[in-house]
Amino acid sequence: MEVYKNHITQVVADKMCYMQLNFLVFLVAFWVVFFVVFWVVLLLVHLLVFLLFSPLFVLLLFSSVLSLVASLFLSSSVLLSSTGPLRPRL
Repeated sequence: MEVYKNHITQVVADKMCYMQLNFLVFLVAFWVVFFVVFWVVLLLVHLLVFLLFSPLFVLLLFSSVLSLVASLFLSSSVLLSSTGPLRPRL
């Protein structure tokens, strides 16, 4: 009986040690991933703020908005001219 109790105690101790090791690995992995994601997001925000105040970015944004407006205007005018006025058939 004593051997059986010692075996159960050893199994439980091994299981607890394994669970603590798993938790420790999870904790380290979680904090590593957290800090990597944190620094990547921080760098992306920094880059975005830098680009927002960069004259080149403002120029590119302005030109892309102008080209979008021009293409929408041209496509709508082509669409309107291709349909023509509605005429009833005689």
